[in-house]
Amino acid sequence: MSSAPAKSRPSRRDRAARRDAFMLKAAEAFREIGIRDATMDGVAAHIGVAKVILYRHFASRDDLVEQILEAAAVPMVTALRDEWTGFGSGMRRLLAIARTNPSGFLLVARHSRDDPRFGSAYDELQRAIVERIKAIYADGRPKPRSPSGVLLSALSERAVAVLAIDALAGWIESGSSEDDALFLRWYASGTQALDGAWRAGLLSELAEAESGAGTFAAGQASSSAAE
Repeated sequence: MSSAPAKSRPSRRDRAARRDAFMLKAAEAFREIGIRDATMDGVAAHIGVAKVILYRHFASRDDLVEQILEAAAVPMVTALRDEWTGFGSGMRRLLAIARTNPSGFLLVARHSRDDPRFGSAYDELQRAIVERIKAIYADGRPKPRSPSGVLLSALSERAVAVLAIDALAGWIESGSSEDDALFLRWYASGTQALDGAWRAGLLSELAEAESGAGTFAAGQASSSAAE
């Protein structure tokens, strides 16, 4: 009587694929229940596996969360280092990545932002966007020298980064993938107009102030004339 053939152990590739599948489903559970409220029992029930199976791939609940956030944020940070090809080109890459892992991205954008344990994922993505903005405008944007001018320039860059993440999150949550091209046109035209207004208005006024013309002198003169 012949014995039954021994089962072969899963290959490293199979284990990695299964682990990635667990992370995608777990991201859905954390998004629905909350990054702090979801337990390994709840995540396992959502996925449809025994909790012990998850512990074969992840050391703890926090380890699972951190790996989900890293898997969502790192590809975006990497994509932002690609060559700039016009307004909206970076957002086009971010949108494509977010569509492959929407719950993971939304954990980064919505849940990790102000979390003391997991906030580094959001911070890393925001820094990458700011650095991209700085690189794009390194040659064309006025470079203020006063402390106020430097601060306002930095605030402009950070504001665009926050807008980018929030707008993408809102679109992933409620927008139709069939209208992604419309969203990208809206974002590109909006950020271009916003940057143009800041560059032509606020930063030029700061440049005048630094040269001795006085901060917002033209605006104040117009207000006085109107009165």
